[in-house]
Amino acid sequence: MSKLIKDFIDGDEFVGYYLIKEIEVKQTNSSIPKDYLDIVLADSSGHISAKYWDASKTDIETFFPMCLVKVQGLIQVYRDKLQVKVIRIRKTTEQDGVSIRDFIRSSPVGANELLPIIEQAISSLTNKEIRSIVTFCFERVKDKLESSPAAKSHHHAYYGGLAYHIVRMLEVR
Repeated sequence: MSKLIKDFIDGDEFVGYYLIKEIEVKQTNSSIPKDYLDIVLADSSGHISAKYWDASKTDIETFFPMCLVKVQGLIQVYRDKLQVKVIRIRKTTEQDGVSIRDFIRSSPVGANELLPIIEQAISSLTNKEIRSIVTFCFERVKDKLESSPAAKSHHHAYYGGLAYHIVRMLEVR
């Protein structure tokens, strides 16, 4: 189990799984500038700024926003704020057993339960033409329903929120 970001204190050394929320390649101010990664790591408890010094070209090409990573780091105070000095970082693998749903707000019910409800509602449509149109539309977006929010903010604005919203609306009928 990874240490939660909200529990980090100055001087902590840790190893854990986190989501890269933001990442940018920057250069040091030294006489011979070197690339580094300016990262915002996140988990379910919050986010924290992180620096990965002396980033290689491979590092720059490997990591991107919404990427899950395993990080070994050291917590330091910089300008009165906690920050992570990344010692080692790698993308997660299936063997790590972590999912993006562990790191972001998501639907209270998984897509594996929601999609069959939507499919059942479609198959119950009695008008063949309407059922055909709705089936065509559903098949085109089915894969995206698993992760898409229903809105940018407020209304089911989370991972899988659109599928959850559709099922909730089907309950009204």
